[in-house]
Amino acid sequence: MLNRYYRKKFDKEKMLQDASILTRTEEGAADSSITFYEVMPGIELTYNFFHGKSGAEAESCPETQEMIEINHCRQGRFGCKIGKNGYVYLGAGEIGASILGVEKTNPEFPLGFYEGVSILIHVPMAAKSLEQMFPDLVKQIYLLKMQIEENDGGMMIRNIPELRHIFDELYHINSQIEVTYMKLKVLEIILTMHLVPYDRNSCYPAYYKSGDMEKIKAIRNEAVAHLDKRIPLKELVDKYGISLTNAKMCFKEVYGEPYFSYMKKYRMHKAIHYLEESEKSIAEIA
Repeated sequence: MLNRYYRKKFDKEKMLQDASILTRTEEGAADSSITFYEVMPGIELTYNFFHGKSGAEAESCPETQEMIEINHCRQGRFGCKIGKNGYVYLGAGEIGASILGVEKTNPEFPLGFYEGVSILIHVPMAAKSLEQMFPDLVKQIYLLKMQIEENDGGMMIRNIPELRHIFDELYHINSQIEVTYMKLKVLEIILTMHLVPYDRNSCYPAYYKSGDMEKIKAIRNEAVAHLDKRIPLKELVDKYGISLTNAKMCFKEVYGEPYFSYMKKYRMHKAIHYLEESEKSIAEIA
């Protein structure tokens, strides 16, 4: 199974009849896991559940350079630095495709959690599995790989209803037909990928500079460390040396919503946590 490219990032492996589960524990968080199902030789479907902020990418090697991953985010947010470019982020409902072995540095889950599915395709092996019965799918797989490589190893696919509803169905599978259903849905996704309008300039949103992203994370960390002060964003951007316009765009890209909306929700979650952990009144928390 293709899980061998992820084992170094996990603590335990459990084998089931039709699946393999890799798990790890991050300090202060619940267990994270990836469950691998072999759909057919060369194609696997994974269910990804992460708690904590550290991502886990497959190792980069010649074999993973021949593999494609198609990711769908159901909840949370994932970000990383692709190759020599800047940071990109995948949010709830979005789909991304990349070469599995492309250099991805600083993988992270900025909201502290992530749930989604991935389709892993070993292109040469999958082509052999499909060439007799589905030659058109083989052409589509090679075309997709070419498009991804032309786009520096990765591309974002946002707001494509034809794909989104197929991915949504993968989260609600009857266990009695699990593997067969997965096979049909994965083949449907690969076939439907040709409907995605390919525009090299729009497949990925604008890359964000590493320096700006580090400043945004510092701004967020300072804001959540002083919840009682309600620090204006303008004050923080002046302190960290980033323009207000750029800060607003970067913050939304990393955390999925504007600064003030994020901070409002963060305060509410903290208030609920304090109430659960102590006997403080709402007035004391406020």
